Amino acid sequence: TGNEGFIQLVADRDRGVLVGATSMGPNGGEVLGLLTLAVHARTPIEELRSMIYAYPTFHRGIEDALRGLA
Repeated sequence: TGNEGFIQLVADRDRGVLVGATSMGPNGGEVLGLLTLAVHARTPIEELRSMIYAYPTFHRGIEDALRGLA
């Protein structure tokens, strides 16, 4: 029913990659696989921003969290 959780991202701005992520909420685990892979593979933040995320899923919350890194 709306905003029942959050996604927090930690970035290394010098390298332009994620170094950590937290997902909290009833369906928070849905996005952990993608976030874990992004951190492990050192996927550039700009690459993550350009990805197409499935809708409607909680993966759309990643887009919001990436905007918060600006």
